[in-house]
Amino acid sequence: MQQKLKRELIADGICQKVIENNPYGFILRPDLKEKTGGMLNGAYHKNLDYQGKGIEDRFKIGNTTAYPIDAVVAFIKKKIISQNTKTPPSPSIVKTGQGLKE
Repeated sequence: MQQKLKRELIADGICQKVIENNPYGFILRPDLKEKTGGMLNGAYHKNLDYQGKGIEDRFKIGNTTAYPIDAVVAFIKKKIISQNTKTPPSPSIVKTGQGLKE
């Protein structure tokens, strides 16, 4: 329960920064990485949009996709708060270094 509350506070802080840094009310897909502090990537979100799992309420400005700030903030909050805590790797993987890239 404490972790969820902590994540909610972190999400609120991050989302407040995103809102402050984007006074126009929308973010263009190519600018997602810059405008969200590297949290979201335009190419990744193009794929998510194609799969129907992307940021909601997107619209076009010319040939460029744009996302409303409110929808971007909701997407970020959902992703941060709903993250499961990762289980540590099994001891055999840690001991052998299996799966690690050099």
